[in-house]
Amino acid sequence: MQISCFAFFALVVGCQERKETGANPAADSLRIVTSFRVQSLEPVRPTSYFLTEFALAELPLTLNEEGQLKPHLLESYARLDERNWRLTLRQNVKFQNGKPLTAAAMAAAMNRQLQLSASAKAVLPDTIVKVSGERELTLTTTLPDPTVPAALADELVFPIYDVEALEAANGDNAKLIACGCFTGPYRAVSLDERELRMARFDDYWQGRPPLIEVSIRFIGDPQARVLAVQNNEADVALYPPSEAQQMLAGNTNAFFVAHSRSHGGPRILPNLRRAPFDEVAVRRAFSLSLNYESLARDVMEGIGETATGFYPPTYSWAVQNQKTDLAEARRLLDEAGWLAGSGGVRVKNNQPLEITLLVYPQQPDWAKIATAMQAQLAETGFRLRIRQVEDINAAMKSQSDWHCSINSPGLVTTGGAPDPFLREHLHSRGERNFGGVSDAELDRLLDELGNTFADARRSEILRRIQQIVIAEKVYEMRPVFLRSRVVVGKRWRDYKPSPQLHHITWEMKPAT
Repeated sequence: MQISCFAFFALVVGCQERKETGANPAADSLRIVTSFRVQSLEPVRPTSYFLTEFALAELPLTLNEEGQLKPHLLESYARLDERNWRLTLRQNVKFQNGKPLTAAAMAAAMNRQLQLSASAKAVLPDTIVKVSGERELTLTTTLPDPTVPAALADELVFPIYDVEALEAANGDNAKLIACGCFTGPYRAVSLDERELRMARFDDYWQGRPPLIEVSIRFIGDPQARVLAVQNNEADVALYPPSEAQQMLAGNTNAFFVAHSRSHGGPRILPNLRRAPFDEVAVRRAFSLSLNYESLARDVMEGIGETATGFYPPTYSWAVQNQKTDLAEARRLLDEAGWLAGSGGVRVKNNQPLEITLLVYPQQPDWAKIATAMQAQLAETGFRLRIRQVEDINAAMKSQSDWHCSINSPGLVTTGGAPDPFLREHLHSRGERNFGGVSDAELDRLLDELGNTFADARRSEILRRIQQIVIAEKVYEMRPVFLRSRVVVGKRWRDYKPSPQLHHITWEMKPAT
């Protein structure tokens, strides 16, 4: 039998695939599938969050499951005054290339982030880090900033790396992989358009990791990720669709696992620059028309909790001021001149009350929520049209013909601070203020929050911000609060999804 070169190549690749991800994986390996593709190991990129989420790089501090900041690469930290912070480096930490992590090396990494990373510059503008002792650094901000500790635990701000080795790679991915410039328990071995492979770093400072190898495969289709676990081609599927919970009920080779508490969820962002969402009454009516309890219970099938405000109740400053009230929604629309038209869709000045909502494929549940919203909003006279875009941030930034979007930028930073998120998305000068919010009181409150250290006053400011954003002006809505969830195979039945997105930890190992 003859076989073409192409067919032979496909056969060889298929055999390698079965060997690498087949029915008998190594006992000391972990295979993760995710929807988000890793493109580069360069830490200043806006997609560099995976470096710490997948245990390649580490941070000065870390946020634990209880939301408490803990020293990590730092042994301790202290505020000297309103602008200066002393950072004391932990001893005996090595980069994966064998070089020691010194105070000078950490300062170099932090200053490079502050100069080149858009995220770092947004969180701590005009900040500098200097070596002030053998294992001591001094971080100095231009203005008083209570969020410095949170920034030290922010995955997009201060991943630590060997600057000399990284810059010698000159952006070449192969050289970046080979340079061993990070300190995490796993080092990169290869990276292509379909997979990141990592191997154990034997000299890791906390101890020898139990796993020898880890692979991260990029699979956009959510059902395909779940199926990969069912077929024992993967151990953990990140970002599974909510319907996987029912689909896997009673399954003995794949399990749907959710965290016990909700820590966030998506947001609905109105585009204030485009009618009819330039009218406060329409935004308020839209919010009041949504049945938040049904979205959590019926649509998200128990992995969601009813969204009662901007923040889940787990946050001490949370205000419960979001509700469903169809009668009030109808009254607001009537008073604003949006009157009943043909087919139940309201009309004003011969224009139908039609809303275009953006969703994106990396989060399949958002389309499911949007579909439920269509029926709910129809009850008060809205017509909702759903449009899927590949890159939600790019679409909101570059396109003008959208009215609102569902996306999930987070509620607080991965270091636990609400300030940077609020400034970035809701301040009139915020870099991700895609909705066009321009509110003098909100700007003043956000500016004050950024300079306030006292917890009581910070909570007071945050509560007023929530009143403006959710109840009064409706600059955002929360359709549902969600719990972190994954689908896991038999060997990883004890795997726990992380609200902090710590998908891999140094001690992680299979149950059997």
